[in-house]
Amino acid sequence: MAQKSGYLNRTLEFHKIYEEEIIPILKSYKQQKEKADEKNRYDYLGAALCFLSLITFMLACSGSVERFYSMILVIVSVLLCLLGSSIMEPMRAELQNNELKKKLFFKKKCMSKLLRVFGNIKWYNNCEVIKTVEICETGLFPPILYRITDDEFVGEYQGVKFRMSETKFPVNRFIGFTGIILAFEANKSFESHTIIVSKLAPDRHHSFKLEPVTLEDPKFCRDYNVYSSDQTEARYLITPSFMERFRKLKVAFKTTDIACAFLKNKVIFALDSEGLSGLSKNLFEIDAYSAFTDDREAINIFYNELTSVLDMAAYFKLDEKTGL
Repeated sequence: MAQKSGYLNRTLEFHKIYEEEIIPILKSYKQQKEKADEKNRYDYLGAALCFLSLITFMLACSGSVERFYSMILVIVSVLLCLLGSSIMEPMRAELQNNELKKKLFFKKKCMSKLLRVFGNIKWYNNCEVIKTVEICETGLFPPILYRITDDEFVGEYQGVKFRMSETKFPVNRFIGFTGIILAFEANKSFESHTIIVSKLAPDRHHSFKLEPVTLEDPKFCRDYNVYSSDQTEARYLITPSFMERFRKLKVAFKTTDIACAFLKNKVIFALDSEGLSGLSKNLFEIDAYSAFTDDREAINIFYNELTSVLDMAAYFKLDEKTGL
């Protein structure tokens, strides 16, 4: 009962902060963006010059003017085009850069307010809080040649430390990973190396010559392959309670492809938000336009994603139940 009451209070507090503190920030961001768009006259001037250069060139090629004047018109059209491009490109690059800075500034303000409901969690952007070498060591993927990161979180919940990275990298020539890498620090070091991979994408992992493990849950075995260097420890780690939270994590992030590795003193999850559909979604987004409507889908998804991570952290806290 106390746990349900705590969850309810956190949910109410989260949505209260969103309505009273976040919506004014989002409205301010949208209004500033619209004002910046209105002031962007140089872009229109550049486009007008490029259009004028096209008209001039067409006139030069029409044969309605003498050859000497046609050559002059061609030169003028080229100059107009170069001038238009020189105005448009730097302004567009500057506007995009300023827009990105503004978006990150407002997002940082929003995150700092929303995350205080969840306790000790900090938001970062493009800092690689989970190193690429850590991901490669899991055996869930072949060697990673390059990687891009976006939203990242570092936190601690009920004494369990975790890191989370929204990331993208190629897996092979044909497919890539776009989604979340989530790492929990366990309070003991595992003797074995154990991995769980989806049967929908069996070729993504690099098994390190691990042996297949058969679990007692037929439904879980139908959906996932388990490999380990120690059969006994693998069955000890992957309990019915763990399987339940594993599935909840998949549902919260709306992914078709989820994998997990137990290695050294870490439990690392890989949640592919693109999966087999080929359509990726931007995670942990706060929709500025929802501040002007009654639509709260984006913020509800954000809350559910973070809550599922905390639920998994709470599970790893239960030493007597999981042996972790």
